Amino acid sequence: MASVLFLGCIQAPGGASPTEKPISEIVKEDVPTPTIKASVTPLASANATPGQKVTASPTAAATPAGTVSTTVVAQVREFAVELDDDGFYPDAITVQKGVPVRLTLKLRERNVYFGGADVKSSVFNELGMKPGESRTVAFTPETSFEAQDIWPASNVLKGTLKINVE
Repeated sequence: MASVLFLGCIQAPGGASPTEKPISEIVKEDVPTPTIKASVTPLASANATPGQKVTASPTAAATPAGTVSTTVVAQVREFAVELDDDGFYPDAITVQKGVPVRLTLKLRERNVYFGGADVKSSVFNELGMKPGESRTVAFTPETSFEAQDIWPASNVLKGTLKINVE
């Protein structure tokens, strides 16, 4: 609890003009310290190499006094994954069951089929992505699944992203 000290004039009884009061008579009033919850969510590195495992972990909330609160609320976990004709970067992410996820898919500008790419899974489908384009999908994972990078015109599989649920 922080204490706030009020200084100045008070209204005299009966509405008379303000009078000065000695500091010793000024009442300290306990005011609760506001808690500001701030968090940083992990982003999977778009520069990760295929096979590299990226894991999201709970974040802590900061308070104005610089202490750390251990209250963890179901926070959205954010990941950024790039893809091209050779696959996804990284090619696997690990998320927590029941914790909302925002996954940003960015189709690279180089090493990409002129027709772009489709990303298909049992949870989301992003069709007709063009080179350089980014799209964000949101979901709450319950079980592990895979997303596939596919050439749109020929349905040729180019890579697989594994979303592992723990």
